Amino acid sequence: MEVNAAKVLAAGATFTDDGKSVKGGSYVVKVADMAEARKFVDDDPFTKAGLRAVVFIQPWIRAVFDGKFNIPTDDSPLYADSVA
Repeated sequence: MEVNAAKVLAAGATFTDDGKSVKGGSYVVKVADMAEARKFVDDDPFTKAGLRAVVFIQPWIRAVFDGKFNIPTDDSPLYADSVA
């Protein structure tokens, strides 16, 4: 994970509805494209150890991040580099 640490914007556990049990985890990462996102997952130690039953990779555009707004427009790139 050290190799990918600079790409991680946020990460944490997800829980069951009652909040008592961990059911998985979520990462928000800054990558150039879906191929880099797949490589991030493939290089993860938990993936390599076979500890991930299911992985979903989904593009995400920041609308609000760290208290700053970045409202996308129709011509915004999918993987924006800056936060307005």
